[in-house]
Amino acid sequence: MTCITGLVNKEKGYVVMGADSLASSTNSTIHRKDKKIFRLGDFVVGCTTSYRMTQIIQFSFVPPQIKDKDLFEYMCTDFVNKLIECFEENLYSRKYDGQIDGGTFIIAYKDRLFKIYDDFQVAESQLGYHSCGSGEEYALGSLYTSKELKTKDRVIEAIKAASYFSPTVGGEIHIITT
Repeated sequence: MTCITGLVNKEKGYVVMGADSLASSTNSTIHRKDKKIFRLGDFVVGCTTSYRMTQIIQFSFVPPQIKDKDLFEYMCTDFVNKLIECFEENLYSRKYDGQIDGGTFIIAYKDRLFKIYDDFQVAESQLGYHSCGSGEEYALGSLYTSKELKTKDRVIEAIKAASYFSPTVGGEIHIITT
């Protein structure tokens, strides 16, 4: 499990994304070298759910070009449709009762931040932040109450809070800014 957190700085027009480095299961933990957040062209991506999903997005997925389309519409259509194709080509997607199941991650582009859920719905928070993973609720609570801190510090403190309260979040914190 994990904690991925992203925060938009609306005044300066960028997003800070952070992630812990702990991989865990019911009975064990491991500190992995591969990171849960990475650059994908002009995007910054932070993944939970599966390291296999993360590897497919990082090394096999090529986002389609953003044309003259609203960014939210692009994410909901062009981006997600191409991602589903990529998952199917790499034998990652699963189908349950006709529903395709992927995984959960957050993705930033310039000063916009989206959360992609395992059913491929796309969300953009009015609050300007998202989190995912087992530490999500702790990170969101921290972000809500830390408005006086700088953007990067808020993200770090959110992941630290998740690490403190969740036994499945921990290790080194990695940060990327769009």
